[in-house]
Amino acid sequence: MPFLSNTAAGTVNYTSGQLSSQLILPNDTANNNSATLVTVPEFTIPVAKYERYIIKYNIFTTHNATADIKVKVDVPASPTIYRAQLVSGGDEGTTTLTAEGDLELTTDTANDIVEVKFLLQNGANAGDIVFSFAERDASGGGVILLGGSFAEYMRF
Repeated sequence: MPFLSNTAAGTVNYTSGQLSSQLILPNDTANNNSATLVTVPEFTIPVAKYERYIIKYNIFTTHNATADIKVKVDVPASPTIYRAQLVSGGDEGTTTLTAEGDLELTTDTANDIVEVKFLLQNGANAGDIVFSFAERDASGGGVILLGGSFAEYMRF
């Protein structure tokens, strides 16, 4: 049960030292033939100013080899640190992002297990951490996030 000092904000935060994995997608969520990002409200996490989070999204997908997948982790304006990376089967989908943007996975196979690793050190703006997804190629036949996909996170 450690207390962690946030020297940037001049605060002390309590953490149990364990990841919370209570954010779970109860049902399949589809994005059919669209490259427009769709929000997954079950993965929304409120964040206060100057809070820090580590998050790992564990996503089970159904899609064909053309559709692929892109994701975005949106945060309040002006974070101090933002890092995000999409990984599938041990391969990086894109380079690590240091500012908000789309993470895309181009794969030769259909159906995937995808991890999105994410670090946020929030700035002076409170808001939400919001996860969204879409097809990388809108003509690919759709992407489905399967029920049972989940997020693990810790505030520190």
